Amino acid sequence: MTTAEPSAFAGTWDVVEAILPDGVAAYTGTITIAHMPPSFVLDWDITAGRYVGIGLAIYKPTSDGHVAIRWCSGERPDQVGTGRFASAWTGAFTGEHTMVYYLPDGRIYGEWTLVVRQTGQTYDVLWQKADQVHFRGIGLATPHGLAVGWYPDRAQLAFLDYQPVDRAAQQLTAVWALGTQTTLGTEHLSRACS
Repeated sequence: MTTAEPSAFAGTWDVVEAILPDGVAAYTGTITIAHMPPSFVLDWDITAGRYVGIGLAIYKPTSDGHVAIRWCSGERPDQVGTGRFASAWTGAFTGEHTMVYYLPDGRIYGEWTLVVRQTGQTYDVLWQKADQVHFRGIGLATPHGLAVGWYPDRAQLAFLDYQPVDRAAQQLTAVWALGTQTTLGTEHLSRACS
């Protein structure tokens, strides 16, 4: 769900530096990124533990005044669902929005009210019906719109936005949010030697 070439991300990466959202130096280790078209699955084998990641949505304003949604989950990383804001786009993600998610086969997955609140450098994101919260996640502003991740235990949720540093795809950098923090951490990766 990124516009960069798969080769810019796929492979094994050494963690050169990782800084927690509170500014403290964090972990070292390796991260393996596997391209499972059209998404990526990440496996962190770092001094802070072993983690696997996927499960995100991208909300992207379109030129015709709407918001298009693309999303995938850890259960089916090889399939991407779509969606749209059913409410009028006001030009800001903060606030409440009515939205519809579609499964990869085109069937409706559900309709929710998306509640987005900015909390420092991150966004608190709720998917709810009436007053019942179905999912809770965190969001990051990106050049393409708002990227959000979710997990049942928000305190265990980390959400990263990786970008290639160089055209040779030998380095990646990321800003990242931790479910309980309102500031961003950073991560710098270098492609591991074969």
